[in-house]
Amino acid sequence: MTFLPGFLGSPKASVSKTDSGVTNGATYQFGPAAAGRVIAAAISVAAAGGNSITGVLLGGTAAVLIARVTFTAGDTAEIWAAVVPAGSSGAVAATVSGALSAFGVTVYAILNPNGVAASNTAVSATSSVNLSVPQDGVAIAVSTNVRAGGSSFTWSGLAEDTDFAIATSAQSSAASGSVSAAQNVTVTATPSASTAQGIVAASWSP
Repeated sequence: MTFLPGFLGSPKASVSKTDSGVTNGATYQFGPAAAGRVIAAAISVAAAGGNSITGVLLGGTAAVLIARVTFTAGDTAEIWAAVVPAGSSGAVAATVSGALSAFGVTVYAILNPNGVAASNTAVSATSSVNLSVPQDGVAIAVSTNVRAGGSSFTWSGLAEDTDFAIATSAQSSAASGSVSAAQNVTVTATPSASTAQGIVAASWSP
């Protein structure tokens, strides 16, 4: 039986955090294989000399850049995603224009999305964004905070999944959630202390 979007029985999108870490090129858990599964990498970067990520491979599949915010001297929060239906794990490998002083990633599996392209995105060089999330859709967000001595995050709008140091002066935190009715969500990642911060968020429809 074929279901039409918005009708009873239509599949809902779902999102789950599958792994996180600070090593570029390492193998990360992707969760159970599934047709049409999108793997999303929510990445925080502390850049040396303004270098940047130019591409990401997720389990060997080239990812597309969904959203990025750059603040201070090349520090970023960004989301990359690719359709990776097979495999319970794979390498998350970013190609970089030069050296990075710190890297962190939270990996998500999105099931039943309407393709790899996000429905909506939002970025800000502050602590908060407003994101439109479609009916039966999902959302993920990542924030990077730079401060000597580090900090921790408190989230609202989405549920915190990770909060970890990527360097002595940089922190990454990611969050996710789902909705049954379409809505605009104010997503905020409040750091315990901050010198500079960026946040990006994206949503997917089923």
